[in-house]
Amino acid sequence: MIDQAVEELKYEEFKEVFKTLPKTEERTEPTLDTYFEIGIPEIYMPEQSDRLNFYTSLYSVKSLDELNDLKDEMTDRFGAIPTIVIRLLLAATLRYYASYALFERLIIQRKNVIIILPKGEKEDYYKYQFVELMRFILQEYKNQIKLEQKKDTMKLLINNKFSSPEDLLNFLIKFSNDVADLFGVNKSVKQEGKVTEVED
Repeated sequence: MIDQAVEELKYEEFKEVFKTLPKTEERTEPTLDTYFEIGIPEIYMPEQSDRLNFYTSLYSVKSLDELNDLKDEMTDRFGAIPTIVIRLLLAATLRYYASYALFERLIIQRKNVIIILPKGEKEDYYKYQFVELMRFILQEYKNQIKLEQKKDTMKLLINNKFSSPEDLLNFLIKFSNDVADLFGVNKSVKQEGKVTEVED
């Protein structure tokens, strides 16, 4: 209890100081599992080499500008983007933001979404970012997101009550972006943008 009180005091006294300290870029490489199909169908993009190039580019995007450029290139070269590819673009956007939110894995199921947080050996994360994350969830997502611990794995659980995969992906993108902002991600690195403005 004493340790907890000291941590509370440190947080309240120094939180403004922490905000002004220079931030180092810290990212994870989260994996994303979905119950729905995402991808680039052959009927939309016939050449295997084109599909491979787009998959590779989407996996390694460093900014939302890059992502939007890829979307524009798809539209220019292959026409209106089908739903399955829209979901792929949204998944790539989610992976981008989730990397700055320091999520390790996102498992999207029909009834639930499970977000795996960093392993317990990452002490700095659990001293600082995790405390901020819990405060934020209690303030903004108390009725939507729950915490669960199994051995050394911490998980966030979200009931999937969304009407479509697109609505769910957009919710997860917003949440991941909010968490990245909470952790003080440098806006010169993480540029704003959308890939959802795509016609079926």
